[in-house]
Amino acid sequence: MKSIKKYLFIMAALAAVFGFVACSDEDDDPSTAAESAVAVYKNNSYGDVTYMVTFLDNGTWSQVYEYSGKKETMAEGTYTGDPTKDGTIKLTFLGGEHLNAVYKGKTIDHTIENGRVTITGLVYTRQ
Repeated sequence: MKSIKKYLFIMAALAAVFGFVACSDEDDDPSTAAESAVAVYKNNSYGDVTYMVTFLDNGTWSQVYEYSGKKETMAEGTYTGDPTKDGTIKLTFLGGEHLNAVYKGKTIDHTIENGRVTITGLVYTRQ
């Protein structure tokens, strides 16, 4: 009987250890990426469609649009420069559901002036 209790105790201890190790406070869900956003730009000039460009602190960016609760990625990639200030940023276009072939794989300078930047023909305002 003692050996069964000992065995059950060891199993319970291992379960607790693995349970704590398996649970993490980190949120890997990309839908919560706004938590690490360093700059967000919006364009609301097309009625019910909202266009948004988000720059994350890991050096990536994405251009999405939202219509009737549905979000789609137009373009995404990496960036250099400081999107929180006026000046020049370099955007590398790596992918996206609606990325025009003209942009794919290219790195293009974009100028932020008075908190506004034009990306793929749309003018965005820093939020």
